Amino acid sequence: MQKRFLLGLALVLLLIIPICHSQDDNSKISINVVPIKNRIMSGEWAMFDVYVTNKGDANDVFIISTKEEGVEWSVITESTYDYTTGMTIWPGETAKTRILITDKNLVPNRAKPYSVELDVKSINGGLKSSAFFDVFLLPPDVIPYESDINATYTVPRFIDPRNIYSFKVNLFNNNYKDIKSLKINLDSALFTKEAFVELEPKSSKAVDFTVAFDENTKPTIDTLTITVTEGSNVKYRATTPIEIVAYRMPFNQEERTDNSFLREITYITLTNKDNVEEQQTFMVTRRLTDLLFTKTSPDSNRINKNGKDYFAWDVKLAPDESSEIKIDTDYRPLFYSLIAILLFAVLYIYIRDPISIIKDCDEVRMHQGGISEVKIIISLKNRKDQKIRGIRIVDMIPHMAQVDKEKKDSSGTIAPNRVINTKKGIALEWKLDMDPKEERVISYYIKSRLTILGGISLAPTVAFMEINNRKYKVRSNRLSVVGKA
Repeated sequence: MQKRFLLGLALVLLLIIPICHSQDDNSKISINVVPIKNRIMSGEWAMFDVYVTNKGDANDVFIISTKEEGVEWSVITESTYDYTTGMTIWPGETAKTRILITDKNLVPNRAKPYSVELDVKSINGGLKSSAFFDVFLLPPDVIPYESDINATYTVPRFIDPRNIYSFKVNLFNNNYKDIKSLKINLDSALFTKEAFVELEPKSSKAVDFTVAFDENTKPTIDTLTITVTEGSNVKYRATTPIEIVAYRMPFNQEERTDNSFLREITYITLTNKDNVEEQQTFMVTRRLTDLLFTKTSPDSNRINKNGKDYFAWDVKLAPDESSEIKIDTDYRPLFYSLIAILLFAVLYIYIRDPISIIKDCDEVRMHQGGISEVKIIISLKNRKDQKIRGIRIVDMIPHMAQVDKEKKDSSGTIAPNRVINTKKGIALEWKLDMDPKEERVISYYIKSRLTILGGISLAPTVAFMEINNRKYKVRSNRLSVVGKA
């Protein structure tokens, strides 16, 4: 009997435990969703107030989420922390947050709402509860507007065929219809123009036609017809007379010139005295020197007409409007460049060496694949227009070579005054005077003590002199002697 009682009690406990656990999960979180705005059109935000009650025994943090998030709906809360970090709710208390939700390219359906599942999960207790709310996604209201268009125009009454004119048509859409294609026609015996434009709801648009005429058009009276059509429906039509007249006066011209040292700035002000907008080509003769020394503002075109070169501007002016042209001719950069060149030339003449020295070689003889003998040639030139006295010429050859005293040049070159052995090599010294602009050549032969393979580098020849109490030291080039096989 006692065993049967214990077995029955165990079975009752096994049945009660899961039932209590389920009741704890459902009863510890209460969710109430109140619609504030649940009927929206695509792209709008629906609003719901969500009330979450903590029926547990301890404070907890509750996270809100939706299953369709990132797939069909975008969901946010007015308080960012409520959605990202959760709401902290004490036992027995209720917290409120507002949810905003919008669709992601869903198909509107006026009759059937979309059902969205809202999940609330506690962080500490690991409990979860759900609720559903409906969102009605409505299609936009379509009103079959008829096109309602007004138009005005601005055209010149009298036309000078040499000028370019602007013909303007102003369009006005009076209702909310989005007009995709309007055709504007300007038609006369003199010209025909057309354009296609779009016109957004409750908007206006100006269409500008630029019209040029043949300069040889004779004076005549014509009728211009302006037509605005949508498909085959004419929405606006108007006619107005236009007249080709004899050549009219160009833009009124006022000119002033500012002169300064080697610079001239001309200001030309053009004014349209006519009662319509006009475009004219204004020209100014261009000189040969203008190509390098003249700038214009605004930038000009350069044209040739009847054999002459001109600066040209296409000037478009409304009635009584003015425009200024600036022509700046400046020869100062050329003047300053010439002065700089002159100063450089004078400075160069003053500081350059009084004599020039060029060191060269000839008659390079080879022996057993190396250099055995070389003729050294030193060319001197007096650059001054005065005689230079007491010039001392010093040339240095390395210790591996020696001067061949037995071999002399047949040209009568002068022999060195001294030959001195130094630590750096063998120094050869000449002393001489040079007449104005005189040229001298000194030559001598050197032979190597040993065969020099490859080549030999000889130090520059140096000249020392004193002119008008000023001492000079002039160097030649360094000479590299390369043997030829």
